[in-house]
Amino acid sequence: MTKHKRLPKTILALLIAAAFVVAYILSGNLAPIDSAERSYSVYASCYPVYALSSLILKDVPGIRLFQLTQPTARGLGDYALSDWDCAILSHADVVITLGGGYEAFANELLSGSSICITLQSALPLMSLPQDTIVYGSNSEERAPVPWLHLSAEGAMELCEALCANMCTTDEACASMYIANLNACYDQLSAMQTTAQDTKALRGVNVALMHEALLYPASDAGANIVYSIDCKEAQALLPQELSEVIDQMHSANAQAVLVDRFCDPALVQALTAASLPVIRLDLMCDMDPSYGAQGYFDAFYNNLKAIEAFADE
Repeated sequence: MTKHKRLPKTILALLIAAAFVVAYILSGNLAPIDSAERSYSVYASCYPVYALSSLILKDVPGIRLFQLTQPTARGLGDYALSDWDCAILSHADVVITLGGGYEAFANELLSGSSICITLQSALPLMSLPQDTIVYGSNSEERAPVPWLHLSAEGAMELCEALCANMCTTDEACASMYIANLNACYDQLSAMQTTAQDTKALRGVNVALMHEALLYPASDAGANIVYSIDCKEAQALLPQELSEVIDQMHSANAQAVLVDRFCDPALVQALTAASLPVIRLDLMCDMDPSYGAQGYFDAFYNNLKAIEAFADE
């Protein structure tokens, strides 16, 4: 992910908003909300989107924010919309998704009458480094990983993208969206600074047992030497697990990052093979009751789990 020096807050937001206005007018993909009647239902595809959206949509009159899907263990890559979900969508004015392959049902949203905002569509996504060993793959191609919300820089970019889109969609309240973006910059910047100051994995060779963990590993300055898709990891037979552990050792992995729902037996096997395990939260099993603060709490807890590696 490209690091960049930020422009003054309000100027940056206005520039982003202007760029999106031009893009959407030219593409014809997004019609602005009629602001004559202020009552709009906005549905975030999942908790991370809900949490970050609540920062940008805060106190905007007539905007009601909801979470579309139920909490899951590992994201929406296999999520099928239920009849209830579809019924909800039929009454949604705006749907906000991460996009980039995160939601399996993304194409279904495009056929509805709701305005669909895809946050990652214009943002750079990270891919596994070319020299990372990927289990079961002989290809050098590395697909983009659509879990930008697990990066401190990514969270800021998602908020900027949403602000720009909402300024286009709801022009009458553009100044409020920009003000909300400015208001959350300090909180997001503090999170980014803390992530940059987390040094326990700096220069450490790590293996990933979920592709999403590319982002916290990169934030922490780790060298990603091995990766296995989470579905494949959970389905490993004993002999295959032994092979994976051997490959991790051959790649000189010094720690393994897993998601919080990783099979305990798998964690035990890794630990027994002298591969320290760091459990991290993907923030998929949360709901609106956590509020926006739940996102920040989970992010900081991930940083604490990484720092604890140095004490082992």
